[in-house]
Amino acid sequence: MNEFEKKFILNKGLYLGSLLSVFPILDLFFGETMSLTTYYLIFKFLGFLIILSCLCYFTKEYKIYLDSQNEDEFYNKYSFKRFFKLIFLISCASLIVLTFTRISTWSIMYPSKYIEINEKRTTKTANYFLSFSQSAIDEKYKE
Repeated sequence: MNEFEKKFILNKGLYLGSLLSVFPILDLFFGETMSLTTYYLIFKFLGFLIILSCLCYFTKEYKIYLDSQNEDEFYNKYSFKRFFKLIFLISCASLIVLTFTRISTWSIMYPSKYIEINEKRTTKTANYFLSFSQSAIDEKYKE
């Protein structure tokens, strides 16, 4: 791995990690009042789309770099192993940044707020599933 690849992986990993670090901060400020639908839409679906789109963009950017290089063999230049390694290392670097952000936010600065938000979210989820199963039981009983 050359110097450009190391810098590329580190920079893109820090970029993606800082972008993903917005989610715990949003959860801290708006998690108590957020509905379950909004929570899952923002934190699960939107997070997945951001990760996927950033990694696709990064691999295209890396492909542009490879096109500028003078390698003769197409197989070695565009190998699956090379791109998978790139995506894996960028993801690892971003998850390290995200983990540091989550630990510092929830375990060091606001541990009681974290417990409170997650208890409310767990209660909302349990109430949702219990009401769903209760209505199904009521329908079957009426039949």
